[in-house]
Amino acid sequence: MRRLIYFVLFVSVSSWIYGQAITNVRLSPDKTYYDSGEKVTIYWNYSGIGKKEKVKITLWREGTNKNVCLIADDVYISRTHQDWIIPAGCINPRTGVKEELTTARVKIRVRWKKHPVWGESNWFRIKPKAIPDLIVDSITFDDTHSGTKPSETWIRVVIKNAGSAPSPVSLFSLELNRADGTQEQGDVVLDALSPGGIFVKEGRLRLADGNNRICVKADSRDQILESNERNNEKCVTHYFKRKVSVEITRPSRDGTILKQGEYYYITWLVEGLDVPTQNFRLEFFKGNTRVEGPITLRGVTHYNWKVDLVPGDYILKLSVAGTSYQDTVSIIVKEPEFDLKISSCREIGGRTVFSQGESVGFMIEAFNTGPDKVKRFKIKAWSVLGKPSKFNILGKSHVEASYAQTIEAGRSAKVAITVKVLDKASTSPYTMYFKLIPLEPSGKFEFNRKNNLCYVTYSVPLKIKIPITPRVINIKPDLTLEYAGYEKCSHFCDLQTGKFVVNIKVKNIGNKDVEPSKKLVVYFEMREPNTGKYIWSYSKQLFTGLQKGKEILMKFPVEYKDIYKRIKEGGRYLFIFKVDPWSSIKELNENNNELKKEITLPRCSE
Repeated sequence: MRRLIYFVLFVSVSSWIYGQAITNVRLSPDKTYYDSGEKVTIYWNYSGIGKKEKVKITLWREGTNKNVCLIADDVYISRTHQDWIIPAGCINPRTGVKEELTTARVKIRVRWKKHPVWGESNWFRIKPKAIPDLIVDSITFDDTHSGTKPSETWIRVVIKNAGSAPSPVSLFSLELNRADGTQEQGDVVLDALSPGGIFVKEGRLRLADGNNRICVKADSRDQILESNERNNEKCVTHYFKRKVSVEITRPSRDGTILKQGEYYYITWLVEGLDVPTQNFRLEFFKGNTRVEGPITLRGVTHYNWKVDLVPGDYILKLSVAGTSYQDTVSIIVKEPEFDLKISSCREIGGRTVFSQGESVGFMIEAFNTGPDKVKRFKIKAWSVLGKPSKFNILGKSHVEASYAQTIEAGRSAKVAITVKVLDKASTSPYTMYFKLIPLEPSGKFEFNRKNNLCYVTYSVPLKIKIPITPRVINIKPDLTLEYAGYEKCSHFCDLQTGKFVVNIKVKNIGNKDVEPSKKLVVYFEMREPNTGKYIWSYSKQLFTGLQKGKEILMKFPVEYKDIYKRIKEGGRYLFIFKVDPWSSIKELNENNNELKKEITLPRCSE
């Protein structure tokens, strides 16, 4: 009774001090029982309040003087209502604990945010409806997934709504305790699920060697009211062992077959180790016997290896110093197979008669019919007297040339070799032989050596005739100029459009073309004939070059508006033309590049 008297006095005094009150708080529709999830509107009356005042709306439960949850905290008093969804439960802002509301009576309280004056609704109850229930259905792992690295596994989490009502969008957490003592935790968005629906999340997870414990908890922030709050979490232990991935980088068609004498890159990937300071060890075994290695490499993840092993089956073993990591790769070493032959040989100029001491070029075409490529080869050339069927391959006079030119399987290559004719004049023909010898891979692996020889028959005349032809010392262009008249424009007297055109022929009387890349420039200048006073100039550039013995007509337009104030109509003036004025083109005669011509200007009446 005393508390009631104090409360009435407090409200009366507060209303008197602040001159304001909130009354008649009610819900519409006005019912005693509401279903959870039902939409209602909260109404209230007020008096004596400014427009900028706000109210705070909270939900209270019977038997406690602490608000259960906050409905609205920033509603201006200019409004007299607030829409609201009836909840089955909500989080108490004081304790942070989710509380169920379907077992007790509750009411709405509307209060001035800045003043201790409030109004309350009548008591009402909330009926429970269908409620969701989120469970972690399964947690599975796949250490061999193609998207994982050696220190990762592929995890698949399945979460299910086992309840009777849809669940809204929420969060689920994944907590990882690795075998090395490190921890990791994070939240992931969980989609809304219908009753019986499932949510699947897949991804990579970095683990340590040993037993790793993974815990997944649905509704990690405890935001959803569920029929069973104790089945949201599931934990599993997964044993993991990292692997060293070894890969041999090679051009071979078969990933396990290597060719003897070839170079290959052996590459490997180790995740989670300090590669710059790590020692890696390579060994090659034939059965249980080590045949090559150990090769110790520090701080690298590749090795350029030449296959010096004899043909056979081998095991490549990679180990990491200071760790238990190791991996093996099965390889097969085979002999290279190729058939390199000369398909044609000929003298480059098509001749068959050579003079003694003359250097002669021959074109050799080599063809590879085998399955493997040849990287380097050599051509040996020598000459003997006699028929092609009776030759001595051990001839004393010979020349050899090596070529680092790859001939792929089924492809050919053309190479040129120059030999000097040492044979003396003879009435019998000579034969020049060319033999192709593979260098890399070694020629001992060639399975057909009968086609790598060709020959060319030639003769050395008894009497050598040397024709004498005049020797041209200077071969250069020579540019000259020739006046070709002028053309008068129909608007000559018009200051804006009037002009006349002077035509000049440029000739190349030299014995060499002017190349198109050269800048062929003609300079034109107009002066008074008596005083030499400068009037006007113009230059023009030709980019097409000029062949020897050819000429080209170049037009030089003289704009009347540019010279009108400096000349007299019908006057006589000196025109000077210069080709290649800056001597950028080397000519036979540099003194014939200028042309002077006195021209009488046309009159308007002409």
